[in-house]
Order: sequence, then structure tokens, then C-alpha cells
Amino acid sequence: VTNTNVTHAIGHGLFPEWCPMPGTGLDGADQILFQRPRERGDRNFAVWTIDYANGNVGSPTELAASTDEAFVNPTWSPDGTQIVFASISKPNDRSNPDLVEADLWMMETTGRGLVNLTQGTARDLMPVWGTDHQIYFVSARGGRENIWALDARPALLAASGEAANPNTFANAPTE
Repeated sequence: VTNTNVTHAIGHGLFPEWCPMPGTGLDGADQILFQRPRERGDRNFAVWTIDYANGNVGSPTELAASTDEAFVNPTWSPDGTQIVFASISKPNDRSNPDLVEADLWMMETTGRGLVNLTQGTARDLMPVWGTDHQIYFVSARGGRENIWALDARPALLAASGEAANPNTFANAPTE
């Protein structure tokens, strides 16, 4: 950052986001969350983290991947223990892009505790964590694109195994 004359490639991927809690990687490294295609040119994206310290990268970790879905827009929780991302069904089917469905999912940064946050025919994308346990996202649920919110606290209970059914979670988002 301090030397603008030198670029330093640390890997390929899209939409990198620094962990809000520095030093959470191996040996106190900072972590970067990002999406990367399973194969170059592929639209099936996976969610990854890498550790970054003193100009060096290490420990690339694939957190979530699928052969028939794209996992995009990953973002950290404010405490750096959870991530939320969108799952796009059939990303390689370009026959009718208006029918693309996308749901939001949450999981621990360890890769455990996967919880479905939204379900249905809506296209829920670009989640962002608020400091008030809300997850804000863009969706056309009401017939037009708008910003929606859902309370993450029940999902956090489901992810921890303290809910009745930790595998699914449906929350009623508000516009």
C-alpha cells in the first residue's frame, strides 16, 4: 500500500474482503475472503480465504463449492467468525438470465454450520452484515429491486446446533 510503484499479485479471484478481525489466520496472519471460479473461465464460483502477512500469502482454503451452483458475494460477519454468500443456481445456463435464482447462505469460517437464510424464486444477492445482527441484501422479492434485511440471530443459533433443525433456516426478510 505504501509503495504505489510496485504491484504484488497474491492470486486470482474476485471481490476480496479483509477479515475485520486482524490476525485470525495461521501464525497471526490476516485473512482475505474472496470468490474464485472452480476453473478458469467457469461461472461456478467457490468461496475461498487466504492468509496474508508481511507480503506473503499462504493457506489457501476453499470454504464452499459446488459443481452446479456459483457461490458469490462472500462477506465477513463483524466479528470475523461467520460468512454470508449468495448461491446462484445453474450459473452456466445463459438461456434466460431473468430466471436466475439466488439464495443466501451463512457458515462459520471453519466451513461448518452451513445455514440457508433465504429460499424461493427470488434473486437475493450482495449480502452485507450490519452491526445490529442484521444482514442486508438486494432482492426483487416485491417485484422490483430493493434492499432487504433479515435478523441473523436465529441463523446463528441454527449454525451452532442450538436450533431444532440446524440444516435449514427460513427467515422472513423485511424490505
